[in-house]
Amino acid sequence: MRNRSKPYATLFVIAAISVSLGAQTPTKPTIRIANTDLSWEMSRQIALDTVRKNENNLVVRGNDESEWWVIDKQAKHASARLHFDEQGKSSRIDRNWTPVSNTADDFAKALYNMASQHTFGDCVVATSHDSEPGDESEEVFLGCEKGGIRIIHTQVEAGETKLSTAMLYEVLTPGGGGK
Repeated sequence: MRNRSKPYATLFVIAAISVSLGAQTPTKPTIRIANTDLSWEMSRQIALDTVRKNENNLVVRGNDESEWWVIDKQAKHASARLHFDEQGKSSRIDRNWTPVSNTADDFAKALYNMASQHTFGDCVVATSHDSEPGDESEEVFLGCEKGGIRIIHTQVEAGETKLSTAMLYEVLTPGGGGK
């Protein structure tokens, strides 16, 4: 008589391994901001505390509790702008790709480097213009299924001095990826 328990034991082990592998939680995707890994599942407080652990980062509240700036103290520029919804969950991250030099060539290279790392999906281009006495800004926003690109040009007058800057941001959203 043949021993039937061996094939059944093998099938049981295979089934147990399959169930075990299926029950494992997948790794949470992370977003690298200011030399810090964040995940979309983090609450506002945990995300801000995590970014603050890097002594080079300064975290500053924006217009309200939904917007926070991460400033690189050494480079003296914004690394990112973090956005949170009413429940305190991450809703959008604008990661700064603006080159340190103020040349069109470096700006174009930074834009290419950022855009070449993504598959954005279908996109729509929108523009906006805001003007107040002594302050003017223009924005081009490429909004896509999987993130986007934001280019902001501002001009500010302070007495005799006129400052003009261009900023380049990668827009990351939950489900939109992020490296």
